Amino acid sequence: RSDQVGRSGLERTYDKELRGKAGITRYEVDNLGRVIGQGETDPAKPGSNIVTSIDSRVQAVAERELNNAMIEARKVNDKNTGRNYEADSGAVVVMETKTGRVVAMASNPTYDPNAWVGGISAKDYAGLTDKKSNYPLLNRAIQGQAAPGSIFKVVTSTAAVNAGYPFNNRYPCPSSYSVGSQTFTNFESQGHGDITIGRALEVSCDTVYYALADQEWKKDGGIKPKKDPKDWFLKTAHEFGLGKRTGIDLPNEVPGRVPDRKWKQDFFDANKDAWCRDGKKNGSFAEKIAYENCRQGNQLREGDAINYSIGQGDTLVTPIQMASVYSAIANGGTLHQPGIGKAIVSADGKSVQEIAPKETGKLPMDAKTRDNIDEALAGVATDGSAAWRFGGWPQKQIP
Repeated sequence: RSDQVGRSGLERTYDKELRGKAGITRYEVDNLGRVIGQGETDPAKPGSNIVTSIDSRVQAVAERELNNAMIEARKVNDKNTGRNYEADSGAVVVMETKTGRVVAMASNPTYDPNAWVGGISAKDYAGLTDKKSNYPLLNRAIQGQAAPGSIFKVVTSTAAVNAGYPFNNRYPCPSSYSVGSQTFTNFESQGHGDITIGRALEVSCDTVYYALADQEWKKDGGIKPKKDPKDWFLKTAHEFGLGKRTGIDLPNEVPGRVPDRKWKQDFFDANKDAWCRDGKKNGSFAEKIAYENCRQGNQLREGDAINYSIGQGDTLVTPIQMASVYSAIANGGTLHQPGIGKAIVSADGKSVQEIAPKETGKLPMDAKTRDNIDEALAGVATDGSAAWRFGGWPQKQIP
């Protein structure tokens, strides 16, 4: 009854090691319940300690800079809405690329975990779970799902190469790409002429990826797919470890989503009745969408493929997933299971059991493609879309 049980976080994952074992003393009694002697005794076993890979100095920087970045973002106008960015949540993951060990993990909004010590009050719990609190109990590093945007282009660049588009061939980068009556534009509506996939990564040219994904969608049969479509762009995302949990030693991680054909069909099956009930051919915009989905909601459409190519549409990832992807690119291509627990040390300090890093797979690219992508990513910071942010960075000393 007096045991403290790990309910969340590392305390839950390593509860068995942390809790130890209660001691038991057995007494002999007579038929009236009076103690007449002492029997066997099982000694108590104190709980072990968990050594983590978290560096408190880096953790402090991560928390401070995340908070500062959110404050600054709220001062910036969003051209799409005409309002300033809300910037009401965010996360940071810092990872050792060669092991997958997490050096720092920050989630904002945050809270003081001491609120749970001794039992949380109803008032404090209500404050942490109220909608106005923006749910600080959510660890957005492993539970926050969002469309990845341009950081996803390392996946589609790899998919394009594997589908037969040479990395250093030149591909058109116009300011926009049109399909029927729909026009998809570059983020800044700027064209760059004919460029390589590497340069498309550096300047984040959306239209290069639109065209490559559209061509592959058409090769696979378009709206009426072949029996066994190649689905290079979708398959490659799965091979990068997306669409499933990384396996980090924290509970309640979410898997994200790769919107492949199976997901399309499952989503359609779950929503078809509601779409068909609410849809109207000549109704409001929402009713028209429901009407269309009732009839075609299970189809992987051209617009789906185009949006997917730049990490938009129905794609969802978590920060820990993308940290794992970029760590793998940095270390030469090995995916690791992220971890925070580094070792289990007995209470007396005499026994140390290392929690060894675990490899979970290899990126679907050869060494040449890996090197090409790595070089292009460096170019993002020196001569590409992030150069404005990295002005003055000592690239030669700290690449």
